[in-house]
Amino acid sequence: MVGHVVIPHSSAQEEGDAGSDQECKKDGAYWSRLLVVPSRSRQVSRLWLEKALVLTDGVQIFALMWQLSQPWPWPARWLEATRWTNVFTLDFFSFRATGAAMGSTSQSFSLWGEMPNYWFYALLYALVPWIGVLALCLANKSWAKQGRSDYLLLNATWENVLLQILQFLYVPVGLAVFRLVNCNADGRVSVDPTGMNCGSAGHVMAVLVIVCSLGGGFLVGFPWKLRRHIRTAMVHRSVEKHERFVQSKELEFILGTSDVYLELYMPQFSSFHRHSVEMPVLVCLMKLALITNFSLLRSKPPLMTNQGVQGSIFFFVVVVMAVYRAWRFPYRCVSSSHLAILVDWMLVANGVFGRNILR
Repeated sequence: MVGHVVIPHSSAQEEGDAGSDQECKKDGAYWSRLLVVPSRSRQVSRLWLEKALVLTDGVQIFALMWQLSQPWPWPARWLEATRWTNVFTLDFFSFRATGAAMGSTSQSFSLWGEMPNYWFYALLYALVPWIGVLALCLANKSWAKQGRSDYLLLNATWENVLLQILQFLYVPVGLAVFRLVNCNADGRVSVDPTGMNCGSAGHVMAVLVIVCSLGGGFLVGFPWKLRRHIRTAMVHRSVEKHERFVQSKELEFILGTSDVYLELYMPQFSSFHRHSVEMPVLVCLMKLALITNFSLLRSKPPLMTNQGVQGSIFFFVVVVMAVYRAWRFPYRCVSSSHLAILVDWMLVANGVFGRNILR
């Protein structure tokens, strides 16, 4: 009997290699579905978002300065060229024909604008934050009744989204409601002199309900609520330990192993170093101070005796924030800190311009 040597055919080797390749591809597809795909939909990078927020805050503050400058002798062309900044405060009132005097003292209406039935306009703005809170509460109840397995994740996600939206709405709401407190020297409400007298039942009701309860409740309560959420997540005082903690929760969220990143409201402060985690709260308080300065310290038209004081206070508040951020470099991303410093000192330059005009 003659022995035969069996030589494996090359096709058999190729089939084995092909099978191995297919197994590798299956493994790759599995891990891609498990890690890569979720990580793409669970991003934590705020590189561009935080820069957009810095610019938005800066434009909103400039829009407040624009409102404050109506009785100042700023060039009409400059006021017209910068009127667009009111888009960032959602102040559609200022785009009306009688919404602002645009530096002219010969207009038949208030320098800061007039509007019939303004109380209704202010009421709509005052209700917006509360409508958002109510909508989230109703959505939470709906998700709970549906028995959704991702109920907690949905709740944490949309609560963080709502907190971010309310930070943007802080100036629009404050500016809209605080106009109701200003009166003219003749005893009429400055923003609606033909329809409301200062101290009348309608005016008192509008101030109590719209300014104090709805608007004031939001303007005072929101920074307190935001600070409470941020302080709850502060488990480390050390800058290094805090940074490692934040990075670990960011990685867990990207990999889909934990949602603590959202549950601890980290999107609200993850852009900042440990020493500046409350920067969103400070920005809200700064805006509240500027809105209060704009409204409560205004002289009764046609008097303008307080304009110099208002301009000086505005300048002081803006300078304090600019110096603080230039000193502390609050953002984890260096380029965001540089942008914030640039925006702050641009606002200071405009404040210097305003103060020099008022002298």
